[in-house]
Amino acid sequence: MSLEWSFLIAFGLVSFVMLLALSRPYHLRWDKKLDLWLASWRKWCQDLQEDIECAPLQQKLEELVKRRGDLAERLLKSEQLRNPNQKRKWYLEKVVYDLKRGR
Repeated sequence: MSLEWSFLIAFGLVSFVMLLALSRPYHLRWDKKLDLWLASWRKWCQDLQEDIECAPLQQKLEELVKRRGDLAERLLKSEQLRNPNQKRKWYLEKVVYDLKRGR
C-alpha cells in the first residue's frame, strides 16, 4: 500500500473517531461540535508537522547519546526546566548543540 493511501486511511479513521467522540455531548449545537472538531483536528495536524520537523534532530540526538533514550529525555527535560516556553525543535537543537560542544 502506498504512503498516500496510508495517509488517506489514517486521515479518515482519525476524522471518524473525532466525529464520534465529539458527537457525545448532545446538548451542544452542531456548529459548536464542528468548532471543537476543527480545533482538535488543527492540533493533531500541528503535532504531526512538529513530529516530522523534529524527527531528524531526534535521530541525531539518539546517535549522540548512543541510543540511550532515557538519557536523551533527561537532557531534554533539564533544558525545558532551564528555558521554559520554547518549542520542542528548539530544545532538540540546543541539546544537540551542547552535546557537540562537549558540555
